[in-house]
Amino acid sequence: MDGHCSYISTEALKFCIASNIIILYLPVHTTYLTQPLDVGIFRPLAMAYSKGVIEKGEYSPIYSVDKLQFLEIYRHVRRSAITLSNIESAWKKAGLNPFNLSEVLDQLLKLELEKEALVLEPLSTLSRTTP
Repeated sequence: MDGHCSYISTEALKFCIASNIIILYLPVHTTYLTQPLDVGIFRPLAMAYSKGVIEKGEYSPIYSVDKLQFLEIYRHVRRSAITLSNIESAWKKAGLNPFNLSEVLDQLLKLELEKEALVLEPLSTLSRTTP
C-alpha cells in the first residue's frame, strides 16, 4: 500500500492482524519506483497493448477498439508482457527481492538531482544574458 489513509480502515487492519497478514506501507507518491506492478509489469503491458492496437488497425487511419477487440488484443499481449522474467525483474527494481533499499533511494536521489538541474538551468541562462 502506498500509505494513503483512504486505502485502509480499522476493520481492515483488524482483519489483517487476525489473519496474520503483514501490510507493507510504501512511501506516498513513490509507487512508480516501489510497487513491482508499476515498475515492471504495467509499462511493458501498456506498450505491448498499444502496439497490438496499432497492428490491428494497420489499414485504418482511425481505429476504435470495442470490448471484444480489447479482450482479443489483451489476451495476446499479456502473454508477452506478464512473464516470469518481468515479474522477477520488477521485484528486483523495486528493491524488494532481494531487499535492497539503495535500489530505490538511488533512483530518488537521481530524480531529485535531475529536478534541481532543470530548475537551475534557466537561472544560469538568465545570469549569462544579464549584463
